[in-house]
Amino acid sequence: MIFDYWMFELLFICLIASKLLKTEIYRHQKLGIIINSVTCFILGIIKFFKIYQLNNNDENTYYFCVKYLWFIPISIIIYLFIVNSTSYIYVKLKFCMDSKFISHTKL
Repeated sequence: MIFDYWMFELLFICLIASKLLKTEIYRHQKLGIIINSVTCFILGIIKFFKIYQLNNNDENTYYFCVKYLWFIPISIIIYLFIVNSTSYIYVKLKFCMDSKFISHTKL
């Protein structure tokens, strides 16, 4: 998949868990999240441009990218909203499992 940026989900899970569950984010965790996010983002951008170059033999592809340029920020906002909401759901499930002693089989 071209837009597989799962590292943002890890970032959001860590941030939401630190706020809701009152857990501390240690320095080595911050370093790991930063290294993971930066390297995966750079590799994702490189993968995106390589796929774009392979498919850019047609002039209609360039016209499509210029004509619908407004679609890129909207899709990024929607993607971040979806990742943020799934991260929130994962943290709330962990909270229910920890505080109310609900097993994973009952969920």
